[in-house]
Amino acid sequence: MVNIKKWETFLISAISLLLTGCDSGNIDDEDILIQNSGKTVKVTATIRGIGQLSDTYTVAVAAFSDDKKYATTQRAIPENTADGQHISVTLDNLSSEISTVELALTNKLRKRILTLASIDLNDFESGGDTIRMDLGSLSVDMFG
Repeated sequence: MVNIKKWETFLISAISLLLTGCDSGNIDDEDILIQNSGKTVKVTATIRGIGQLSDTYTVAVAAFSDDKKYATTQRAIPENTADGQHISVTLDNLSSEISTVELALTNKLRKRILTLASIDLNDFESGGDTIRMDLGSLSVDMFG
């Protein structure tokens, strides 16, 4: 009887060891770094009147594809930007599908309401240097 109990314990332990899996593979995700895969646009301006706009609108540097009303990507200019403050916003890795970069008034869904300034990216070669868009001084309060 004692022998059978030891044999059962040994058998259960052996089966447990055999069924236990061991994975020595790498479980970390590999980081994929994509550099210079598209165009880069840097927009600079001195903006006045952002604080006077309705909360339903955002002043943003936005990238649009051909004939699209909605921005593919955008970076909003903060609502608390002081009047006359100089801003600098960069959009990078813009794909070849992007046709224009605009300083635009957009809504919460990133739909273009009004274009304040625009640059056509089809006029520039892909990759390479940063495309600079200097807008000088701009007032947006009359649009809100």
